[in-house]
Amino acid sequence: MSGTQWPRVLDMTEDDSKKALRSIELVAYSSVVSAFRAQGDLTDQKSKLLTHLRELLGISGDRHRAEVRRSVNDEKLSTIAFHLTGQNHEGQWLVEGRRLAPLSERLTLHTAYSSLAQQSANVQANKNALLPQPSLTGNKEQMAKPGTLSNPPAVSQPMTPANTTSSIISPALSSSGTPSAPVTKFSRSRSPNTNIVLLPSGTSIHIKGGLNLDEDEDITGAKRRRIASTESR
Repeated sequence: MSGTQWPRVLDMTEDDSKKALRSIELVAYSSVVSAFRAQGDLTDQKSKLLTHLRELLGISGDRHRAEVRRSVNDEKLSTIAFHLTGQNHEGQWLVEGRRLAPLSERLTLHTAYSSLAQQSANVQANKNALLPQPSLTGNKEQMAKPGTLSNPPAVSQPMTPANTTSSIISPALSSSGTPSAPVTKFSRSRSPNTNIVLLPSGTSIHIKGGLNLDEDEDITGAKRRRIASTESR
């Protein structure tokens, strides 16, 4: 079958191949130790198989014991072994992973930031001491349903201009005799200062020379009479 074939050999050097192989061997041995640890205690058959794998995969004794200690301290593996085999499941693993020589005590490092680090650690330790235990931090109160508010915001009422009144003028008759739509008339309130007019929008306007409301009403009446006479013609 003809077609484009993927290359069977990647662009890797010999050193890259050795590193990749070593990584695969370490992961394989670690996975086998984890599987045996989850099955329960270390038996003679498992021990012989691990010894054979160490020779095939080139695992040193120190690496073997480090992997055993890792599997013993793994909480997930310990939980699986506990539910499958019971409590006595780590005796031989502890013996297999013990160190040949105990670790020497490490000296405390002192740097320019040691005092600051110690002070910060003490402050944080005091804060942690005041916190409740993890078993007491459960929230047993019924949580509010998502999308609801405990205190819904009040609906704001529409604002109306202060000192402003409105009146509805009766509909006037058109030339055909049918009443037209009513017209709303806003009366402008007189400010304490006669030169200031407050509009329905709430804006105040200063008028030079004062404000004569009676003259405005006469002008409005004259305009209304002219409109009525025009319609009658």
